[in-house]
Amino acid sequence: MNIRKLYTKIVNKHGIHCKDAAQIMSDMTERHISLKERVLLCIHLSICNPCINYKKQLKILRNIFELYRKDEKMPAYSLTKTRLSIEAQQRIKELLKKQSRK
Repeated sequence: MNIRKLYTKIVNKHGIHCKDAAQIMSDMTERHISLKERVLLCIHLSICNPCINYKKQLKILRNIFELYRKDEKMPAYSLTKTRLSIEAQQRIKELLKKQSRK
């Protein structure tokens, strides 16, 4: 048995699934995750490319919301009740272009 298969077998038995990893990554924006969650997430991310991409997408969204919130000087909860200014829209487009090149 090669190392990759053995590693995957161990992770499948003792690790977390993508649904759990996605929940932990989402929770990271709202609270500090436990050491156990952090370790399980790191192990999962070491073998799961879709979850790595999801984590990158969450980071992009977080950056966009933070950029908008700073621009409009509004609390995060009011993001859905307002419209983006032209300048904010342009900055978001530029940020997305930069992130997609990485």
